[in-house]
Amino acid sequence: MFRKILLSTAIIIAASLVLPSCKKDSNNGGSGGSGGFTYKENNGPEMQMQVVEARTQYNTIMATTTSADPGIEINLTSLNAGDYTIGGTNGVYYLKGGGMWSASGGTVKITSNANGKLSGTFVSQGSGIAGITSLSGSFTDIEIK
Repeated sequence: MFRKILLSTAIIIAASLVLPSCKKDSNNGGSGGSGGFTYKENNGPEMQMQVVEARTQYNTIMATTTSADPGIEINLTSLNAGDYTIGGTNGVYYLKGGGMWSASGGTVKITSNANGKLSGTFVSQGSGIAGITSLSGSFTDIEIK
């Protein structure tokens, strides 16, 4: 429970720091110069996050809408290209409508880490928000800070 509260607080703080400094980027629909981030709940319709970045300090990919809800946080052991099995120190978390979904399995694949940009995909299964059993998506040329 404490971890959920801490993670939720961290995402809210990060979003509040990122959002005021963001401006619309006409090249990719993102803001603050970030690349694209799309995702699906349970293989449903594709949705897009507008505020996206990767942080080397914590090997974290953070994505949210301009309203900071919903939000996705991906924590990895590294941001180097490769496959990362979800579990242990690698995690995918989804915040939506005050609830928190946590992945119990799956894979994050970083296909490229070059020129300050990160690209890849993720497929995960988990629980925590009623009706959502899987979360998948892709990120392309997101800024690494």
